[in-house]
Amino acid sequence: MTNKIPAEKEKRIREEFGKFPFPALLGVEVESLEHGSARIKLPFRPELTQGQDYLHGGAITSICDSAVALALATMIDRGEYMLTIELKTNYTAPADDDVFAKARIIHKGNHTAVGEVDVSKSDGTLVAKSIVTYFLK
Repeated sequence: MTNKIPAEKEKRIREEFGKFPFPALLGVEVESLEHGSARIKLPFRPELTQGQDYLHGGAITSICDSAVALALATMIDRGEYMLTIELKTNYTAPADDDVFAKARIIHKGNHTAVGEVDVSKSDGTLVAKSIVTYFLK
């Protein structure tokens, strides 16, 4: 079984995500989409750091939310929507370079979905682990 999604669905998801103001403000880039998973990049910028020149935890948590939203978007139809209802992030290392969030959906029911995310630096160092729960309608 393949994890590919139809090209037209991927195009639509990418176009819709590109219109969201907050990920655009952060500079988030969609790297890959597959059924139930997504990988995005947060390019390092000084404007996204805290006081010691590391990426701010809020920026890292934001890409966790976005990565799960994209992974979930590959599994729902037009007209359905999702809303974050819970998010927990554990930080494991500081980040002073680009980071990548790899999300996968671990549960999708009729009313909720849960995704997990690993955020890593380009050298593979784990920066954060997150669990995100969405309400589905």
